[in-house]
Amino acid sequence: MAKAKRKKKRKGRADRRLIALSQAYEVRYWSKKFKVTPARLKAAVKAVGRSAKKVEAYIAASKKKKKKKKKKAKSKKKRL
Repeated sequence: MAKAKRKKKRKGRADRRLIALSQAYEVRYWSKKFKVTPARLKAAVKAVGRSAKKVEAYIAASKKKKKKKKKKAKSKKKRL
């Protein structure tokens, strides 16, 4: 008789690629890693999902937009 192979499931391992907003220590960790406030982290997760890579890209893109706006505002002030 041949025995059927069972699929082994991962037990007790956290998925490091996902951000769990329900865990306070994860919110602190990811906020510190991405250098954003917990509120901005939560907004980013809401916008793009729990994937750490997607959240990182979203935050980086939003930081670039802010820098452009500041630069534009500065140059506008100089002209006046």
